[in-house]
Amino acid sequence: MDKNPPTTPPTRYTFSEMTWEHGAAVGKIHAEHLRHSFMSYLEARFLGRLYEVLIELEYGFGFVVLADDKVAGFSFGRSQPTQAPTRYVFKAAKRLAVHVIVLVFTHPISLAKAVIGVMQSGKIIHDPDVGELLAIAVLPEARRGGNGARILEMLFERMRQEGCTRARWAAHGGNAGMKQFSRSVGAVIISETRIMGRPIVWYERDLRAGPTRDFKDNSE
Repeated sequence: MDKNPPTTPPTRYTFSEMTWEHGAAVGKIHAEHLRHSFMSYLEARFLGRLYEVLIELEYGFGFVVLADDKVAGFSFGRSQPTQAPTRYVFKAAKRLAVHVIVLVFTHPISLAKAVIGVMQSGKIIHDPDVGELLAIAVLPEARRGGNGARILEMLFERMRQEGCTRARWAAHGGNAGMKQFSRSVGAVIISETRIMGRPIVWYERDLRAGPTRDFKDNSE
């Protein structure tokens, strides 16, 4: 009788562009990422539908890391939109009407603060050659091995293809993990401010410098 326990095969990680079909899984990961933030009221179902709509409207683009074919992380961003932001908001509102109405009645103050915060934080994105990282999150068990950096570099490459020479993103000033991660991918702090009383740090990455590391090509 074999006394050695069966070994678990190593997790196979692959990478691909985000599609609307990834929306539900991405929404769950993002909701978990926000669980301890002031936006914790945003449920996975709403966030999943939001990403589906953003992809459908071509508002932005994203990439996912798959652990044995299951979404384990994602990055999402945009270059400068070809349409006015108000048009995107109007189109998205029609598709998310039911979810928005529920949020208005259940979390009116929190929703208003979030909208104001997003509007204020976006003021620094004003140059036509600047892309914006809107969200990135990877499950804890998939964070080792450079998976987060890989999907971020894939996002940067898309921005380059669309004419961007720089990428910017904002994070809470107390997020030490994001600060370390941002530095590891070649970003520098360009601004520190407060939005709705919370410290916000803006990072910028020069996309003309190319990737900060070489990745094995196992994208799908």
